[in-house]
Parts: sequence; C-alpha cells; structure tokens
Amino acid sequence: MVQTRQPMLVRPAVLYVAVVLVAGAILTFFQYRFEQRLKPPTADVVAQRLVEQFVGADTVKSVTIAGAKAEMTIAMDGVKALPADRAAWKQFFTDVTDVAAQRLWSPPPLPGFEALAELKALKVSFVQGGKEIARSEVEKGATAPAVIVAEP
Repeated sequence: MVQTRQPMLVRPAVLYVAVVLVAGAILTFFQYRFEQRLKPPTADVVAQRLVEQFVGADTVKSVTIAGAKAEMTIAMDGVKALPADRAAWKQFFTDVTDVAAQRLWSPPPLPGFEALAELKALKVSFVQGGKEIARSEVEKGATAPAVIVAEP
C-alpha cells in the first residue's frame, strides 16, 4: 500500500490569520486617527486660537481655564503693534485685553466652545523677553479692564 501525503493546510491557514490580524490592526489605527480628527478641540486650545488670530501667531504661551475664570500668558516678543512709547502701553494692553475678552465671551456656536460661553473673568499676563511687562484683569460686564504696567 502506497501512502500519499496529505497537503499541508496549516501554512495557508496561519498566513490567512496573520493577514487578517495585520489588516485589522491597520484599520483600527486609521479609525482611531479619524475619530481623533473629528473630536472638537479643548476649550483652552480654542481660547488660544481666538486670541492668536488678532495678537499674532505663537504669541499665547499658556491658557488655563478653571471654572468661570481664564488665565493666559501672551508673549509680546516680535509683536509689531506694541508701541515703542511706554506711556502708550496701558491703553494698548487695555485694548488687547478688551478684544480678547470680547472674543472669549462671545464664541461661535460650535462644539468645543461651550466652556468659553461660561467664562466670567479673564486675567492676562503680558511678557517680553521672559519678564512680565503688564498684567490685566477684566470681569464680564465691566466697562474696562484693570491694567497694571510693570516699572521699567
């Protein structure tokens, strides 16, 4: 009696399982990345972008939103609108804080902006060369921000 050898069926099965696992891992990775893109940005990122649109790119160094209060640090290094005369700084920082507050308190009705609509107070620290040159605070409904310019 002649014995015939059965074909090896294990190898194609293992290869099939490996291909399915790799394809599943790739699809899972791309699905995760796609879902991350659809997720709205956090409130601090939105606040940073809203303020940087008028102050300048990469000027907002930190944003902290805690409850109804927001604190941010704005670097004035390279900002061309900063007056050379220090006597005009108080009005300049008052205007910048006022515009920042208006942008944060009246955000567009989009996902991710809900936390900004609840803000009641804003504190801004203006730095230049790593040194604080001015501080401002404003509360919702106030007529003008309180600005303190540091001594030279």
